[in-house]
Amino acid sequence: MEENVHDKVEDILNSFNGMQRAELPPFFETRLLARIHRLKEEDQPWLPLRRPVWAITVLSLFLLLNAGMLVYKNKNTGAGVTGANKSLQGFASEYNLEVSTIKY
Repeated sequence: MEENVHDKVEDILNSFNGMQRAELPPFFETRLLARIHRLKEEDQPWLPLRRPVWAITVLSLFLLLNAGMLVYKNKNTGAGVTGANKSLQGFASEYNLEVSTIKY
């Protein structure tokens, strides 16, 4: 049994005797590096938000737009509050939904 295992190990080790070192084609490293460089260039986003200056600029623009929309909305809703209350009171009186208060 041990001879059989020993023979198999010897056969495997002897199979490595005829092997040669693998060789690369000429200019393989240069072509590989050029391909990697080309893929990195193609992978660039169309809007460079990785830079902090761009990110801060875009964020501040959104904040200014939101603040402007809030100011605009508050100006428009301030004038229409009385009209909305009148229409609600008219609706309530039409359907007899008025709240009666108890006076003591």
